[in-house]
Amino acid sequence: SSDLIQMLKKIVALLLSILLLIGLIGCSAGAQELKQTEQSEQTAKPAQKAPAEDAFAGTIVTMMISQANYQDEYQQIMDKIEEDTGIKVDLQVLPDDQYFDAVNVKLSTGEVPDIMMNTIPQRYAAVNAAENCVVLNDQPWVSRMVNAGTVKDEEGNIYGMPLASSGSAMGVAYNKEILRQAGYENPNPQTWDEFVDILEAVKQKCPGVTPIFMSDADTWTTQVFIDTGLSVALGEKGTEVYKKVVNNEIKMADIPEYKQILENFKSLYDNGYVNADHLSATYDMGNEAVATGKAAIYNIPDFGVIVMATLTDPDNIGIFTIPYGDRIGMASSVGLTGFMIPKEAKNMEAALKVLDLMSQPDYLNIYYAAHPGNPAFEDVDCGDVLPCIKETIQKYVGGDLTYVEMNGQLAAFSPVQTEWWNYYVELTMGAKTVDEVIAAVDTKNADYMRSLGQEGW
Repeated sequence: SSDLIQMLKKIVALLLSILLLIGLIGCSAGAQELKQTEQSEQTAKPAQKAPAEDAFAGTIVTMMISQANYQDEYQQIMDKIEEDTGIKVDLQVLPDDQYFDAVNVKLSTGEVPDIMMNTIPQRYAAVNAAENCVVLNDQPWVSRMVNAGTVKDEEGNIYGMPLASSGSAMGVAYNKEILRQAGYENPNPQTWDEFVDILEAVKQKCPGVTPIFMSDADTWTTQVFIDTGLSVALGEKGTEVYKKVVNNEIKMADIPEYKQILENFKSLYDNGYVNADHLSATYDMGNEAVATGKAAIYNIPDFGVIVMATLTDPDNIGIFTIPYGDRIGMASSVGLTGFMIPKEAKNMEAALKVLDLMSQPDYLNIYYAAHPGNPAFEDVDCGDVLPCIKETIQKYVGGDLTYVEMNGQLAAFSPVQTEWWNYYVELTMGAKTVDEVIAAVDTKNADYMRSLGQEGW
C-alpha cells in the first residue's frame, strides 16, 4: 500500500513534468510565430522616413539684413522655423548706411552669411549675382509666385526670393487731425506752392507741431524726396534721360529738374518746416511723430505708412503726393526686399530650406498679419490693407500716373548711391551747396564706372 502510494506520486510528478514541457514548447513556438509575423509586417510596410527638415536640425543658418528692413515678425518666423524643424536662424541686423558696403566686402572675402537681404532685381548687378549667388529658378516656391518676372534678370534667372509682388508706393503720410486743424480736410496739392502752403498753415496754426518730419540719421529716408521727386518731375521722358546718364551721354548736372528738386528740398530746412533734431532723428521716430501728432507729414514709402497706422487710429492716417516740378504723379520702387544665397554659403541646403519655409503661408502670414500688403505668393494672406493705401494705388497706378523711382532707373550706380544720400545730408547741414552736391554725385558716378572699366566712361 505504501509502495503503491509512492508509485502513484512518481506517476503524477512525471505527468506534471510532461505537461510543463509541452507548455514551454508551445510558448516558444508562439513567440517565434509572433516574431515572424512582426518581421513580415515590417517587410510589407516601408519604414517611415523622418521629415526632410530633420536632416538640418541643429544647423545654424546666418541671415544678414539691414536695420530698415528688419521687423520683429522676422524673428517670430525664425522662432517658428526652429520650433518646427530644429534649424536656428541667426539674424544679423546691420545699420543701413553700412549694409550694402558690408555685403560687397563679405562677397569679396568669401566670409559670407548663408542668406543675405538685398533689393532685387535692382542690386543683382551690384553684387554680381551671376558670379556670386545661387540661381533659384528651380526652387519649389517659384511656381507659387504672383509674378516671378519681377525678380528675373535679363537672362531670366532668379537670384533672390521676394516677400512682396510689387514695389512700394511713394507718397507722404499725414496726420488727418493735424491737417484738419490747419484747415485741410482732404489735402490734394496740385503745385509745389500749394504744398508749401500746407506746411506754412501747419506752422502758423498748429504751434509745436513739425510741418514735415525728416529723419536724416537714417540716410535712406533723406533721399526719398529726391529719389521720388526727380522721376515725377521728369515724367514720361524719365526713362530716356536716365539711360543717357548711365551711358555717360549727359551728367546729372545737365538735368535742370535735378537741381530744382534739390533746391526745393533744401528750402524745407531753410524755411523752418523741418524738425530741429533732423540729423539725429530716425525712421522709427518719424513714424511715431506723425502717429502721435508731433508732426503733420512724413515723406515715406507705403510700408512706413503701415507701421505708422499701428501706432494710432489707422483712420487718422492719410496719404497724398507732392507735386514735384508742378507735376502730379507718384513714384514707385522697382526693387523688392528679397533674400539671396551666396555660392560660398557654408549651409547652402539648409538656407534653401529656410527660404522655402519663409515663403509658406504658415510662416509668411505672420509677417503680413502685421504688415498688410502684396505678398509674392498666391496662397499667402495679404492681411488687412489700409484703405488709404488702396485708394492711393487705385488713383495713381490705375490712372497711369506712376513713375519708377530714380534709384531703380539708375541701378547701374547702386553701389555708390549711399554716397549720394550722404551728400544730401550735407546739403541739409549747409556743408555743401546744391551745385556742390550735384558735382559730387557726378564725380562719384564717373569714378565708379571707370573703376569697372565701363565702356563710354
